[in-house]
Amino acid sequence: MTAQASTHEARARTSGAAALQTDGDQDEAMLQLFDGIAVALNSGDAAAIASAWETPALVVGDSGIHAVRARAEVESFFAGAREQYTSRGITATRAEIVRVSWVGSRTAIAEVRWPLLDERNRELGEERTTYTLRLNESGEPKIHAAVTHTPATH
Repeated sequence: MTAQASTHEARARTSGAAALQTDGDQDEAMLQLFDGIAVALNSGDAAAIASAWETPALVVGDSGIHAVRARAEVESFFAGAREQYTSRGITATRAEIVRVSWVGSRTAIAEVRWPLLDERNRELGEERTTYTLRLNESGEPKIHAAVTHTPATH
């Protein structure tokens, strides 16, 4: 892939797996990353979520800006997330990739919608996050920044 920016739009989803029009291994790796995060969120595996991040990183939202210095901080943040969601009747989510824009040969910006689902798979709300990712030396995308731009609606 060249350093020119390219954009791939999401297709309609028919299952819990991320759907994205792909034209290469980089996009497939992006799908696997976000699908893996969804599985980890649903099972409460904070270590798996943290493995998707590279530090230092940055999290930006209405509540503030947080510099993430170590992967252990990501793991700590997500360690109690499953219980918090379950207490609100939320039992699952999935990654719905809205858009991926490759802004360089190793750098991408991805917008992901996370529907908040109950035990009957009904949508109770959503969260949206825009991520800045970079392919590491092994070609794996890693999150370097996250911007939350829709607060949870439940």
